[in-house]
Amino acid sequence: MSRIKEMKEVLLGIYNYLNKLEKGIEDIIERYQDGDEGQANRMMVEVIDSMGWIIEGINSTGEIQKEEIEVDKINEHLKEIIMAFENRDYVLLGDLLEYEINPIIDDWKKKIKPIIEE
Repeated sequence: MSRIKEMKEVLLGIYNYLNKLEKGIEDIIERYQDGDEGQANRMMVEVIDSMGWIIEGINSTGEIQKEEIEVDKINEHLKEIIMAFENRDYVLLGDLLEYEINPIIDDWKKKIKPIIEE
């Protein structure tokens, strides 16, 4: 398999995962709003873990990106999320997910889609 094809496969996997991640984040936000912090926290651990894999994958595909997929923006927010998580500030966590992380995920999907559709 060619290197370019491999990178497209990585981005396809990331794209599909981002769709699932968006739904998971919506579920987490709802659980925080409903007071089900225990389940939301378990789900948050998975989200934080998966972001590392996603960022690594995006960074490894830079040469086929038409428009640079910036991962630096999310790193700042991930630090805030971890701090809010440690402080048990579930309102802030929900807000960060909804207003900071979701728009970034949406932006990444918009930039990945044309690459995987080629």
